[in-house]
Amino acid sequence: MVADSKFTKDTQLADLSENPNKYGLPTFEEFAKNPDKWRYGSKQIVNAIDRGTSLFSNVSHHTYKIKTKSGMIYDCGQSLEKAEYVARQEGYGLADLKCRPEMREGFSTKMYVEVLFEVP
Repeated sequence: MVADSKFTKDTQLADLSENPNKYGLPTFEEFAKNPDKWRYGSKQIVNAIDRGTSLFSNVSHHTYKIKTKSGMIYDCGQSLEKAEYVARQEGYGLADLKCRPEMREGFSTKMYVEVLFEVP
């Protein structure tokens, strides 16, 4: 179960860091004991990214890229379906790839999320 379903628009970073269990997240000690319990696959990460757009009003959209073993980067634009197609053409599913979402500055006060999937 992905923990960020407990976040609201009023969630404060200070409260999150002081009370991680309130949001379904582990403390550092809990994570250190069993880190695999708290790690998510690419599909869960993408779902969390999508939910983040509705939580943070300053996020306008997502873009997707796939980095192959040879270092070539495919720009899939805003289409997750295209990213899945490119991954399949490379012989992988999105869940097999490393997922690295990053916030980027967009126009005016808006941000966007750039998701880079890397072939292992």
